[in-house]
Amino acid sequence: MKIYCLLYSSALFFAGSFASRIATASELGSGSQIIPNVNQIHEFPPLDSLFAKNSIVKRDGDDLASIVNALKTKLTELKLAHVFKEDYFEYILQMGREKEFQKKVGVLRMFSQLEELSKSSSAYKGKERFDDSPATKRNSGEDFASLYASPDGHKMINIISGYSDWLPANQDLCALCEAMLTMSVDMFKDADDRRLFPALLMLQVAWDELDFENPAPGCFSALLAMILPKREITVSNLGSAWMGLFRNGKLIHSTHGTWREDGKPHQLCVSTERLRQLSLDYVQEVSENFEWEAKSGDIVLAVSHGVRQVLTPEQMFASMKTIEELGLDEYIPDDTGKYGLRAMGIVKAAQVASNGPQQNDMTAIVVEV
Repeated sequence: MKIYCLLYSSALFFAGSFASRIATASELGSGSQIIPNVNQIHEFPPLDSLFAKNSIVKRDGDDLASIVNALKTKLTELKLAHVFKEDYFEYILQMGREKEFQKKVGVLRMFSQLEELSKSSSAYKGKERFDDSPATKRNSGEDFASLYASPDGHKMINIISGYSDWLPANQDLCALCEAMLTMSVDMFKDADDRRLFPALLMLQVAWDELDFENPAPGCFSALLAMILPKREITVSNLGSAWMGLFRNGKLIHSTHGTWREDGKPHQLCVSTERLRQLSLDYVQEVSENFEWEAKSGDIVLAVSHGVRQVLTPEQMFASMKTIEELGLDEYIPDDTGKYGLRAMGIVKAAQVASNGPQQNDMTAIVVEV
């Protein structure tokens, strides 16, 4: 049985989610589980499929429940009620409430109420883009994030961020970032013994196996973390993403980011005439790698550069309660547990802290160990 939380923040969700290919966190599985008791396959679809056309629920004087009830009544009148199962209408209501809530906050989120990921969440907010950007057409950008849990208790956090400032306005690196995220998740899923794959090795193998012929050329940074069942954590970070471990509200471990002499973050690049494919040795040479020992109740925060740029670690931790303080109780879906709003709160706080047009995609993943 697989558990996959995507925020295909492309970003987001995460799956993203916890992400798109927070977002939004790719068809890596056959089922979906964003709302409990709809189906029990332990996978999240990418945000791109949930919000493919940026569809918006419009009340226009009627709440969603009234609209669904009217539809059910009409189907009954037409003797078509047998065509749809009752839980299908309940699913529409649940998904509709979730979309209304996310639209109200302005942040995409994904969370799971399955036991293995019930204390986790991910969220994503994309920066403003030109209308002809591929990201606007796919409802995603260049942060791709995932949170994946295996049946044997291992978890993997992944944040891939593309850098396309040098590209024309109508181009981005969605395809490349998506391919790298998919490859790392596939490697994790297929590993016979995940204990033998610390974060650095997983990152190296995913990069080595990446098909360099299909993705568009370009560069991205990568943060990958493995959380073992005994709460041992390995982290490999190449670029400007950030991850920290909190205990009793205090930051006890964190990454720092890896930077070139010109002040730009280190990146992995697919070859073009301008960019050379970097070797596996380069991944080890320029990445920062950590081994942390966590305890029950510790909290792991992983964010993309867009969040870390505007919030300190202490602000990130405090902002996990942001959504609860916005007075949106009537919009919060009833089945949202206390963990489901944490990543969303961080991204919302980062968006507010930007104090103007958002300059970068923003992704956050929160896991209570």
